[in-house]
Amino acid sequence: MCLQVAIIFNSSSNKGLQDISVYYLQQSFGFDDQEVGYIVVILGFGVILSQAFLLKPLIAKFQERGAIIFSIFCGLAYYIGIALSGIDGNGQKWQAYFFVGFFGSLSVLVFPAVSSLEMMNSSQEEQGVIQGALFGLQSLAQALGGFLFAALYNWGRGNGGSGPAWRGGMTAYLVGAGFQAIALVFTILIPAGASKKIYETIPDNDDFDNTTSPVSKSKKASRALGTPGK
Repeated sequence: MCLQVAIIFNSSSNKGLQDISVYYLQQSFGFDDQEVGYIVVILGFGVILSQAFLLKPLIAKFQERGAIIFSIFCGLAYYIGIALSGIDGNGQKWQAYFFVGFFGSLSVLVFPAVSSLEMMNSSQEEQGVIQGALFGLQSLAQALGGFLFAALYNWGRGNGGSGPAWRGGMTAYLVGAGFQAIALVFTILIPAGASKKIYETIPDNDDFDNTTSPVSKSKKASRALGTPGK
């Protein structure tokens, strides 16, 4: 259950803030359309590099749970930094490039690490179902996040949504940081050994079930993670 809650809060804030980020960069940091394009390209390259060269070493060193915690923490730093930098609409562009390009690139490792964690703790027969459930949960959270953070942006501006844009953006990003903090707490609550392959950790003569089949072992892994097993 902890992992599902973390996905909901992480994915909803990521999607919701992505939808308003262009307006916030333009109104609080003075970005024009071309500069918005530059920062999107920088973020795209950063995402590719972090997933290609950083995710595997992180998982090897700290396991999937540690990689998720690291990435959520980067998202938390990203949202707080970008929110406080844009106060009064006088944010410096280098600040936006730094927080988006650096911390933003590192905050996207959550879902790949989550997928790896669930796949490690499920049998081959269950992997397709689990992967589909993960994507479904993420999509639902993103849809809800889009509506929620758009409403927060308008509410934060005040005066019926006609107040300063930087105030609405700061409100939304600080709430997003709160969502990341909740996701971080629930990820920390996941048992530290949950990343280990279940087939290596459960003895053949276990007394939890009267079978040693991969499906039975997957049930025990699911219970250890707090996720429903078949």
